[in-house]
Amino acid sequence: MLHLQRTATASHPAIELHINPGFTALFGPSGAGKTHLLEQIAGLRPLPTGSTISFADNPWQHIPCEQRHIGMVFQHGELFPHLNVLDNICFAWRFRDKCMSKQQLQSTLHALGIQETWLNASIQSLSGGQRQRVAIARALYSQPQLLLLDEAVSALDAAARLQVYRALVEYQKRHQACIVFISHIADEVAQFADDVALIDSNGAISAHANIFEIFNRLDNSIADGQDAGAVLRTRHQGSVVGYQLSTLCLGKQQIICPALTGHFDTNVRIRIAARDVSICVEKPTQSSILNVLQATIDSIDPHNDSHVMVRLHVEEQFLLARITHKSFDELTLHVGQTVFAQVKSVALMG
Repeated sequence: MLHLQRTATASHPAIELHINPGFTALFGPSGAGKTHLLEQIAGLRPLPTGSTISFADNPWQHIPCEQRHIGMVFQHGELFPHLNVLDNICFAWRFRDKCMSKQQLQSTLHALGIQETWLNASIQSLSGGQRQRVAIARALYSQPQLLLLDEAVSALDAAARLQVYRALVEYQKRHQACIVFISHIADEVAQFADDVALIDSNGAISAHANIFEIFNRLDNSIADGQDAGAVLRTRHQGSVVGYQLSTLCLGKQQIICPALTGHFDTNVRIRIAARDVSICVEKPTQSSILNVLQATIDSIDPHNDSHVMVRLHVEEQFLLARITHKSFDELTLHVGQTVFAQVKSVALMG
């Protein structure tokens, strides 16, 4: 576990951060100091006087970056231009005695989508996305227990990003590593993070909790933005015969979603955007919307002049709904009321 207690300076606020094994996302606006924080954890920037940092109960205040046995990937890769791809990836063998075996490396390269034909290529010949894959492979090669990713997949398309994250998930499980990543994509955070630290515009941590709690609240910066939406735990139940659809169990209720492919486990994480949830006071009987969930209004936030945010309690979990003030007034909604949530779209977070 990583523990950081940073004292305040004129430029940056005090921060206390506990990072457990798994994926922790740093999520917040550009310019909030997320990269600065990651570089302080790595030892690339000094911490203010009076700060403390430790990993696995080993104090790091006076340990230089090169002795912390971390992996760090910057947004633009920062590869060595004078070395080819393979030499970049295996650079750590010069000073680490616990690097991957040849077989482990081959497996990792395959999982990351790095082709054998790249290995003798120059760095200058690679695309931005290829460089990011190579930089991640280089970081993993020394088998660190702490991996720091600064928008490390930003140059990849959605399919490639998913492939890389799945490789990182397997690495994390195998090594029980702590992986801290910066992302500006809410779906990416919702899909892979176990915990989220929300960084506000001043650089302070406004909230730090597990992914379900962070995304399902009304009192944080995610709920304020267009990315507002709940993350829920479900179980795969089966397929809808004759259609490319699957059914998920949410407690005693059911959700129909696009057909699950082979990579999904029995437990399925889903995300439902607040803008895709409408509220009915009576159960609709004829509708093209397949998912209708009985719920109880847990809390209401007037939010702003254009809409109201409503948190709905559903089977011991929560949904968020963004509706207009006009709809809210006409339905005379109130806390504790039983309603029906129509869910227009379900995003699978497999």
